[in-house]
Amino acid sequence: MAMNALARFGLLPMALYLASAASVVVVTGCAEQKPEVRLATLNELKALVPKELLNVPPEDKAAKARYEKLIALAKKIKPEDANRVTANWSALWQISKGGKTNVKVTEAEQIALVKRLWKTNPHLLSDLEAVLASGPLAVPSGLEMEDADSSRAQIDLTRMLAFSSESYVAASDFGMATRLVLLLYRLVDAMRSGSGSIFPYLATNIVMGISTSTTDLYAQSKFPAKDCSVILRSLQPAPKEDQNLVAAIKGEFLEYTLPDLASNKPKLTGAGSYDALETVKKAARKTQFAISNASVPLSKLDRTSYNELEQDANDVLRHIYQSNYKGPYKSMDLVTAIGNTLDAASPAKPPTPNTEDVRSALNRIHNSLGRLVVGQYTWDILPTLSCGWRAERDLTRILLASRVYRASHGGKLPPTVAGFVPILGAWPTNPFDGQPFTYLPKQEKVYGVGNDLTDHGGDLGNGIVSGKDAGISLQLTR
Repeated sequence: MAMNALARFGLLPMALYLASAASVVVVTGCAEQKPEVRLATLNELKALVPKELLNVPPEDKAAKARYEKLIALAKKIKPEDANRVTANWSALWQISKGGKTNVKVTEAEQIALVKRLWKTNPHLLSDLEAVLASGPLAVPSGLEMEDADSSRAQIDLTRMLAFSSESYVAASDFGMATRLVLLLYRLVDAMRSGSGSIFPYLATNIVMGISTSTTDLYAQSKFPAKDCSVILRSLQPAPKEDQNLVAAIKGEFLEYTLPDLASNKPKLTGAGSYDALETVKKAARKTQFAISNASVPLSKLDRTSYNELEQDANDVLRHIYQSNYKGPYKSMDLVTAIGNTLDAASPAKPPTPNTEDVRSALNRIHNSLGRLVVGQYTWDILPTLSCGWRAERDLTRILLASRVYRASHGGKLPPTVAGFVPILGAWPTNPFDGQPFTYLPKQEKVYGVGNDLTDHGGDLGNGIVSGKDAGISLQLTR
């Protein structure tokens, strides 16, 4: 259902990771002592930072303008319409799996709704295609996309494209379904190719997560193989190195970490001290580590450095809790608690965490230690998210290639991976461990290890959730 798609590559797994990772550092009590503060100017801090972290490409004004055009078009979709289409899609998905739902809708009603909504904006698709064909999109840095309507419009557009395509397949309008899917993948690639900071990268993962819902279409026996071929030709293989992630990590350091550390009003109260010069060295080391691990298989991560940096973050969290926070830890409140705690004016006024969504909570953190902590836990999971979307991309291409092969071989699958090579160009490797994906023709599935680097024998999942393999079924469905 829709939540499953969002959870695959969006902010939800990051939020759950934040919650589980920090649960070990809750400390009660409140230590009150005046902090020692050592400040530094931005130039003084830059002098301590390796030069490679300071080199960034110039701002792409054309890409920013394209993003603004895209959002203007996306806002033509009413949020209530996107919500209804999504809810209906989720309900129909539940019903197809034998589940129950409170949403009463038939497939015919969903088809009629989708057709009506797209007809109300007859030029929207062609206008979107023109924008996306003109180049990459530069998503605004940070989750301070202070225009919340823009962020919502971006997600609403993605949902409409993804969940409408299935309705058109159900109506046997395969041309329209293919057009929507192609537009969705162009949106994903345009967002992924734009530079930015960490949070636009995560926003892109939300879009990619929603796009995975379309994969089920290609396994439907009535979905034409010729359309699978068209989609496959436009769906580029996953990159070996996630340069968008590298740019995001570097952008985060330059746009936020350095200016925050140079603040003349450090937002730290309670116990402990703040030394900008020492902190920037640690932040630079962490950034270099994150960049070096942005694209390597998880099996090759530097676990020693990983553990050291995780301990750094735990120490800061413990420091925060000892300083101000007295209340009990509650799962989704952690990020808000960090931001509120560091922004608190006095230890005598401990914050009261609330249950805002993760996007709003992260947007509240505008201070050096807050972003250092959140950045640490975010960067720990970023390699997993990167491997996840890249695995999903190549597994989807394998499924599309299987449909093309079946069409010219009496509905049969290739006996070995060699049969896929003329269609794919090369058999993909699993980004989680750098090894070729395993093909099981008799079981009609392809898989590789996930983030736990353990072979679960083809127990298919997205690879992000431990206990499952990264894989896809090649079986045809009705």
